[in-house]
This record gives sequence, structure tokens and C-alpha cells, in this order.
Amino acid sequence: MAVKCEYMALRLGPVRFVMALLVFAPLIDADTAAFDLAGPAIQVRVTRGGQTLPISEVPNLAPGDRLWLRPELSEAGSVHYLLIAVFLRGATNPPPENWFIKAETWNKQVQQQGIVVPVPEGAGQALLFLAPETTGDFRTLRSAVQGKPGVFVRVSQDLN
Repeated sequence: MAVKCEYMALRLGPVRFVMALLVFAPLIDADTAAFDLAGPAIQVRVTRGGQTLPISEVPNLAPGDRLWLRPELSEAGSVHYLLIAVFLRGATNPPPENWFIKAETWNKQVQQQGIVVPVPEGAGQALLFLAPETTGDFRTLRSAVQGKPGVFVRVSQDLN
């Protein structure tokens, strides 16, 4: 089952999972950006205790859950996109570097098999970004999120 990334927001036990499809331009001035960007579908499944379900059938995520992510991008696209999963832990507490997971969506293995991302202990929100591959792409996004985690927490709350 494919999940569109427009306004996907689920209430989670200690973790809130929000999927946001963002391109780099709104990242700098996220305070006023409208977040209704339609984009490609991203398949999301959750594995907990050996059972795997589509995200739509999981009412709550918990630390230790494993998210399977597979973007559905056209192979004919002229731009390469990174899929970046980020976990947040509050407006004033920047996430550590290992809470940023990136995947090159043009990689055949990612296209066919997707990636698996564990939900870390202490995560409060999770965001998914599709960002165009450029020089400094991942570092720039990581720096923006770590520099102003509150902006991204507010975005996840607005989407929720």
C-alpha cells in the first residue's frame, strides 16, 4: 500500500510519526511555508515483534519499531533525490547525527527493496524528506535541522 506524503500524521505512544515531503527551498524559512506539497508516494511498513503491517494499520509507533521505506519515483526523472529520515527529540534538543538516515533513491537496491530504519529510543517525531542531490545536500539538511530543531518540531505539529 502506498502512502502519499502530503499530510500523513499518526499519533504514537512516545513517538509521533509525521511524513513531510519537502524540497530544500522551504527549509530555510519554514516558519511561513505552506506544507501542502503533493509528491510521489512513499511505501511505509512497520515491523514490531516479527509482524509487519502497512503504516495505515499501525496506530502507534514505539522505539525499536523498524520502518521500511520505499519511494515510488519515476525512473525517467532528470533529478536524483535523496530520501532522508530524521528523528527529532524536542524543540530545544538537536538530534544526534546517527538519527539522520539517507538513501539514494536512484540506487537500484533502494528502488527495488527500500530501506529499513529503526525508531530510536527517545525520539519524539520522525520526518521524511525528499531532497534533490546537490553538493552539500545531506550536510545542509542535517545542519538546518540540528541548528533549529524547534522549527521542524512545529512543522510536524502543524501537519498533525
